[in-house]
Amino acid sequence: MTEPLRHDYLWDGSGTDADVERLEDLLSDLRVASVPPSLPDRRDWRPALTAAAAVLLLGAAGALAFFGTTSDGPAPPSAPIAAPAPSAPPPAAITPTAIAPAMASTPVLPPGVTPKPQWAQAGTHVLYLHLAPDGSGVAFKTTRTAGFSDLVLGDVLGGHLAWTRRLQPTDPSQSLSAITDLRWSPHGGSPRYVYRALGAGDAAPLFTSAGLVLESYVVDAPAWDPTQERLVVADRQGLLLRGRTPGEPAQRITTGDHRDATFLPDGSAVTYVDVKPTGAAVALVDLQQSASHELVGFEGSQVVRPSPSPDGRTLAFLERPGVTGDWSLWTVSRSLQEPPTRHPGHYALPHSGPIPWVPDGSSVLLSSGSSSRDSCIARVPMDGSGPTCLDLGTTGDRAPEVVPTAGGWLLGWTADSPDPTAAGTGLYLQTVEPF
Repeated sequence: MTEPLRHDYLWDGSGTDADVERLEDLLSDLRVASVPPSLPDRRDWRPALTAAAAVLLLGAAGALAFFGTTSDGPAPPSAPIAAPAPSAPPPAAITPTAIAPAMASTPVLPPGVTPKPQWAQAGTHVLYLHLAPDGSGVAFKTTRTAGFSDLVLGDVLGGHLAWTRRLQPTDPSQSLSAITDLRWSPHGGSPRYVYRALGAGDAAPLFTSAGLVLESYVVDAPAWDPTQERLVVADRQGLLLRGRTPGEPAQRITTGDHRDATFLPDGSAVTYVDVKPTGAAVALVDLQQSASHELVGFEGSQVVRPSPSPDGRTLAFLERPGVTGDWSLWTVSRSLQEPPTRHPGHYALPHSGPIPWVPDGSSVLLSSGSSSRDSCIARVPMDGSGPTCLDLGTTGDRAPEVVPTAGGWLLGWTADSPDPTAAGTGLYLQTVEPF
């Protein structure tokens, strides 16, 4: 079984932009199980070779020259292995869609609005954020010049950050060095959130907002049942379904190296990644029938973050062959009535949490490309029309989150500091019309 990777990377807040990008890449891989290096590389470069012969000139010595070109574009994805239900038709062959070299821009800000960071400190970087489902709170991960990373909580009022505080373990004797993977409760009740903490050795307990321990060890982030009565967590043996109160018995629902578990919106099933010795698969466990089945699998690839659409009919996830490079976005229907679909573009791995769907389910939001300062937040529509960059008036846009509120959609993201003399990134929040 693959052991969980831990936050062993500390940073003093100094360094170049390249240092920041390397830090982000390290953090991006914390929850990704590596494919064994002995796996065969399934990339098919398909070099296009051409040759031309020069014309033999009359009355002069002949010369023959050969010219060739080789494609150096990104490797196409590993072929998925679909696992249809017995009643579903066999999936058709998948043809990768051509990737556009550049993305068009989609304006989303209200007229005349210039975004300003809601939270920013010189030399500090906001790595990712999580919005409460009702838009009333935000949690975000930052770096500190002292060499540690913090998880900061804040209340959001009218789309603006009202106050913040650093989240710390309630018991210093626990020797916990980092707090991560906070998940807001669906309806803002008690507990308001749960979070995972990392410490020496195998210490990785799950806490409630009151500081009570729910589980002594979890592999990755927990996920809430939409009713707020249960959570699903991953430990060394598989997935556990447990109540929100310490001491309640837990029910094991899967056995294996299972990660990235998330409830479907109706709470009837849990989707997760099944990590295998030779690849990975997106799977689903039906909680009413206590039965699990594979939706789609990949040989020699990493698969992460299966994320259900708001109606629960479609799962979005990321895949890449091998252990380096950008990620491809795929979707698969829960019913398996349609073959898995690879969407155009290449994307960066979200640092934490599922892939964000826009509230109407028409698209998902991802950071484009790898960790580069010219990245944008890409809106990837489900109709196959291709991704577009959200025009937010900022640079280095990453880590998008969006939730519905009474005044519109609350959009959160991180971006470069507007002050060119103050290295770092800030937290941005903006209420926008549906896009």
